[in-house]
Amino acid sequence: MQERNPNKESELEELLSFSVPYDLSMRGSKEKWAEAFLAHMQGKWEICRPAWRSLQMEVSELKPRPIAL
Repeated sequence: MQERNPNKESELEELLSFSVPYDLSMRGSKEKWAEAFLAHMQGKWEICRPAWRSLQMEVSELKPRPIAL
């Protein structure tokens, strides 16, 4: 989730981000969990629209990268 910085009109500030393991999420925003999460958050936005007005939510998909442990 991102919020517009009131001091800088075009600048976004990241408030929350999380990752899902690649094998659990291979379709980005079309995943059932992503659609359910977005619907849940949109319900919250409707309840208190003024507080959420400056927020923007997006689901983005990244290419998998190997990780050496």
